[in-house]
Amino acid sequence: ILSKKVSAREAELIAIEAAKEAQAGVVESGGIGDESAEALIVSPNAIYTVTVAHFEFNKWNLTANAKKVIAQEAAKLKGLHYVKVIIIGHTDDIGSERANAMVSLRRADAVFREFVKNGIDPDKIEYWGVGAQYPVAPNSSPNNRARNRRTTMSVE
Repeated sequence: ILSKKVSAREAELIAIEAAKEAQAGVVESGGIGDESAEALIVSPNAIYTVTVAHFEFNKWNLTANAKKVIAQEAAKLKGLHYVKVIIIGHTDDIGSERANAMVSLRRADAVFREFVKNGIDPDKIEYWGVGAQYPVAPNSSPNNRARNRRTTMSVE
């Protein structure tokens, strides 16, 4: 796990605990649109969690659609009283763990920068990359791998 403002160990401990809960059946994990497991990975205090961007393999540039989603989420944030936004970058399982960690961090950074461009205070944003550790679908097909190449945001 590569992080900003959160130690790698702290992020890893949060993620490990959430994974244990998911394996124990405490959390049901689904596909896009079901971010309940993702919310626990980020924080048990999350108001909501949403996928804000999907990416091509080994890329971290934002599509026009991703920029639109981020602008909409930024507009929502401006109307909320929140403590922080947590952005997590993800990859599929192709490539080395180190390479995926770097790509996922770059994805999270791209989303972070877009939120700042949309007027969100950078001091209220934390972000990190977790590589391929938390897929929303098995990495067994090109379509599923595409679903896993994403960046999510949670609001506390």
